[in-house]
Amino acid sequence: MMSITGSLAASYGPDPRQAFDLLLPVPAQGPLLILLHGGWWRRGHRQDLLSTAAELAQAGHAVACLGYRLLQGSRTGADLVADVVSGVIACVEEALVSGFGAGEVPEVVLVGSGAGGLLAACAAPVLITRGQESGRRAAAKVATSAATRLRLRGLAMIGTAPGLEPWQDCPREVVEVLNRFRGESAVAMPFTAEQALPPAVLLVHGDNDDEVPAQLAQGLHARLVQRDVASTLAIIAGAGHRFVEDPHSQAGRSALNRLGDWLRRLGQPSQGPGEEQPVIGEPAWLNRER
Repeated sequence: MMSITGSLAASYGPDPRQAFDLLLPVPAQGPLLILLHGGWWRRGHRQDLLSTAAELAQAGHAVACLGYRLLQGSRTGADLVADVVSGVIACVEEALVSGFGAGEVPEVVLVGSGAGGLLAACAAPVLITRGQESGRRAAAKVATSAATRLRLRGLAMIGTAPGLEPWQDCPREVVEVLNRFRGESAVAMPFTAEQALPPAVLLVHGDNDDEVPAQLAQGLHARLVQRDVASTLAIIAGAGHRFVEDPHSQAGRSALNRLGDWLRRLGQPSQGPGEEQPVIGEPAWLNRER
């Protein structure tokens, strides 16, 4: 069994939910994985993904389960995005103190389950822009924190809605929470022409998802490819809306295998811009013959 160090319940803000659990295998490989839980921003907890994080750490990945405040009181999605940005930087700082990625620009991959993936997609452009600005300051010999120079290497969305607008037959509860999250246009829509995009995206979806139909993931995959993003779509047969939380289930194991394969490919030379990454799995709704 691999030796693992780290920090549990490390705080990055005054609210109890503004905390993270960091697991660092010795040695660690690849970028730091930041896991964001689901629950449509009304429920859920970072510890929902702790078993998943432990499996990833045993596979050699540095990983953190990042908590964030929920949509309570007068909060909108802008507050949650701010939590993720601050929390990611805090996770990187803690990892660097523990010796992770010493002497290198730290790389991060956001991994979100359900609404956590959509929250990650909203935070990604902010992290990309901040990292670029910090890098330019560092190049100009202006003192900067290594954590703020982080490079977002990719985004993995597992069972995630493609955007902040309700879709056809969207459940009423989800319509309400999406409207609440957007607020008065305080949160930019993800994956728009105005937004910085991650270089690589993994979409993992269950073909039995009764909240977010798998066809929506297929549509997002096609749009990302058109935007020159290296997008990979993996369909998990028989999986519902939330499954990566149980890494020992068949669907959970399959999702982690897809994630592991994708992470390995991140370290390899990429395909040309706009070239489509593989669609993994071919359920009936893809209308393809084997």
